[in-house]
Amino acid sequence: MQVSQIHKMSNKIKFGKIRKKAFKTWKEYTGRSGKGYNENIAGTYECDWQNKADKKYSMHISVFCSLGEWASNISDILKDKSLDNLDLLNINHRQALYRYYTRLLLVESEMLTDFQNIFQVSVPGLTGNKVRQLLSTDSEEKEINNLIGFINTVCKHKTANIHSCNHHLNIWFEDTGRDSRYKDQIKIGYLNFDKTKRPVVVVPQLEYFINILIQCYHALDSLYNDNDLAFEEICDKYH
Repeated sequence: MQVSQIHKMSNKIKFGKIRKKAFKTWKEYTGRSGKGYNENIAGTYECDWQNKADKKYSMHISVFCSLGEWASNISDILKDKSLDNLDLLNINHRQALYRYYTRLLLVESEMLTDFQNIFQVSVPGLTGNKVRQLLSTDSEEKEINNLIGFINTVCKHKTANIHSCNHHLNIWFEDTGRDSRYKDQIKIGYLNFDKTKRPVVVVPQLEYFINILIQCYHALDSLYNDNDLAFEEICDKYH
């Protein structure tokens, strides 16, 4: 049964279903266990890269372990069950849920920067914009740029952006499977909002954020599988 069908059958959309689905995707496609206070990351991309460095150069590469440990923050957030019974359609629950998504995005923002910097070290001479294009999907080459813009506008550098019009703005979640009835919106790709109005903040699906990270892992892994020189560059920098 599709999520949209489930939503039509109920006047409530419990966050727990959304979280569990995103957590399952995260574990399945990154090799993470999601278990324990200190997550075992032995099956992750980062450990695969480290094993490759051990085999080729007998080196420990600090950045691989650092990225792997930092990414456990995503697992910690995704396994947090405390908001599972909250309803995405309940206006009194939305602020708490919004803070949850914000916590994840602040961690994700740092990971996106790390992916970009690691890529640039691996392939010297690439601009930040070019790397973000390479980390995006072929069909949406500005995907990473657009997401970073959304995080900066809504979650980070707010005094010149959302704080300038945040008179208790409404929040809407794409995880509801329903379109917002508000015409003026702050959303990915639409950040030049009219500050004289009261735009709604449209939060993308939780699984979308996870898929972006998976996409970045895959892009970096493909680089290292296809380009021995790129792998040598990152190992030389961080051994």
